[in-house]
Amino acid sequence: MEILIKYIFVAVFAAIKFMGAPAFGFTLNLSFWEVFSSTVIGGFFGFILFFNMSSYFMQLSHKKKIKKLKQINAKRTKIHTRKNKFLVKIKRSKFGYWLLILLTPSFISIPIGSILIAKFYSQRKNITLTMFFSILLCAYLYTFFSEYIVIFFEKLLFF
Repeated sequence: MEILIKYIFVAVFAAIKFMGAPAFGFTLNLSFWEVFSSTVIGGFFGFILFFNMSSYFMQLSHKKKIKKLKQINAKRTKIHTRKNKFLVKIKRSKFGYWLLILLTPSFISIPIGSILIAKFYSQRKNITLTMFFSILLCAYLYTFFSEYIVIFFEKLLFF
């Protein structure tokens, strides 16, 4: 029962912040394949959850913006921030979809990346399949490197 709780902790951590989940799994004394499978399951579950709930989050954000604008009696104007310009550049680029698929488990968190993919590319087919392979690849790489990083720091800190 205790090992199942460890798997669930790693999976939930992977669903929220994918990059740190393998290192967390190794600190719980799980093996390579246990960490890898928990990370993949958690990452994919998080993607499916946040991808399907993204329309709710987008509606909630829209209502919040409208309410804020009504309070100050202002018209809605476009705000061109650095982040907005970057997202539009990714969306319009030739490889924007693939870049977002690869960056979501890597550097963007799974929840934010899922919402961005749903917002910009929800009409595409095989989104879940391509995201699954991206999560699988990143989970393997992170698990592989995290194992050695955790061993290095354990030796460094505990002689």
